[in-house]
Amino acid sequence: MMDAILALVTAISFVAHHCTADLIPVACTENFNSFKFCDTSLSIDDRVHALISLLTLEEKAMLLTARESPLNFIPRLGIPEYDWGANCIHSAQSRCGTKCATVFPEPNALGATFNRTLISNISFAIALELRSLWLQGEGEAHNSNLPHLGLDCWSPTINIARDPRWGRMYEIPSEDPLWNGIYGKYYTLGLQNGSKDSPYYDARYYLVIATLKHFDAYSLENNSATGTTRHNFNAELSPYMLFDTYLPAWQTSIVEGGAKGVMCSYNAVNGVPTCANEYLLNDVLRGEWAYGGYVTSDSGAINDIYKSHHYTETLSGAVLSALNATCDMDSFLGNEYGMGGGDWGTSSPYQDNIPQLVNNGTMNVALVDRALFNTLRLRFELGLFDGNYDEQPYFKIPPEIVNNEQHQELNLFAAQSTQTLLKNEGNILPFAANAGKKVAVIGPHYNASADLLLENAYTGQVCYDSTFDCVPGVLQSIVRYVDASDLQYSAGCNGVWCTSTA
Repeated sequence: MMDAILALVTAISFVAHHCTADLIPVACTENFNSFKFCDTSLSIDDRVHALISLLTLEEKAMLLTARESPLNFIPRLGIPEYDWGANCIHSAQSRCGTKCATVFPEPNALGATFNRTLISNISFAIALELRSLWLQGEGEAHNSNLPHLGLDCWSPTINIARDPRWGRMYEIPSEDPLWNGIYGKYYTLGLQNGSKDSPYYDARYYLVIATLKHFDAYSLENNSATGTTRHNFNAELSPYMLFDTYLPAWQTSIVEGGAKGVMCSYNAVNGVPTCANEYLLNDVLRGEWAYGGYVTSDSGAINDIYKSHHYTETLSGAVLSALNATCDMDSFLGNEYGMGGGDWGTSSPYQDNIPQLVNNGTMNVALVDRALFNTLRLRFELGLFDGNYDEQPYFKIPPEIVNNEQHQELNLFAAQSTQTLLKNEGNILPFAANAGKKVAVIGPHYNASADLLLENAYTGQVCYDSTFDCVPGVLQSIVRYVDASDLQYSAGCNGVWCTSTA
């Protein structure tokens, strides 16, 4: 049965993804450019409202589901599929196109560089590669190649990392609210605005959209001793702790960096789930900081409002509370609410509950339209509804830009910049190549490329065969500088996950 569903979804995906001019998923193409929302003489706000007025209630709910691609296209209006879930933490997390995306050091290492120019250069390179891979029709890093990439980056992560037991320290630049804010600001500027020195620069449009995560006070996965998980955790914070530690990085990234996306987290803050937290999303984010972008839930967080936090008595109540709090987009993984599931066509509580809530009078459709405005407007600001694709520089980014020589050199410089030399007695470093000295490589990382690249940690397809075999290990690389006869190695422990204390 699932094979039949996959075949159907793949067929639908092909039609959705390839029904527009030049095989690129954009709107307002030939035969679909007479709609008012395609009229570029109007303001973007007017065009977005014009599009919303043409949508059915079911279409509206579908468009507020983050990973409904490739099923979320509207043929009668020429609206193509769009995926909101690409990750760009340290790479465009995608399948390989003409080349595989450049994998830069993890954010925890990049944070140690304290180099804001480097941070923006890296995020700009990632954005260029994402645009190129999107133009090539590549998907997220799943064997199904679904969903197809969108131009919304769920990055950077700017939570506060103060306890390594969290297990996600690699994803975050530091423990410091000030530096995390600077990092978030410059990562955002590189992603969204690109570089004026680039031949592809276009001040009219965003290159991609940055989505800061996870808002807020999110730094716990699971505690088996207490039964606490990231899905039911309640962060109890004083106003001082909230404003001194947990909000500054977000404020800097939004007010100074101009981030257009925010992801609310699984946890609650002071008893209120963040995706239903009107104080955080309405009063602080949109009120005090005048934020005008979109908010998406983390994947499954709308479910958590009801099932894990028991904040509402029903799932439909969770949907209503989230939309009231201006959580615009619902991300859900699985097939509980629709056909397909897993990587693609996941549906969501929003898609399942919005029509009924509006039809029975429980929810005003204006809440839905507000969420649509906040999300659809970004697709216009990316240049995907203007019809002028032949003359937009961002549509001319070539396949060859992916992992090109310039990005490889930037990657090497970034890796070198992450290192700190604490001691060098007798100037023993650097080693002289092939100097006849004996060198020993000790430890289970000696040939562990997948572990060194943190497999599944927002790393896309690195090698065409979906292994890590094309990436040389430490031992293989050292052989380039040391005669094999002078080199010895020992794993020292049985694998990277070894727990031996011997």
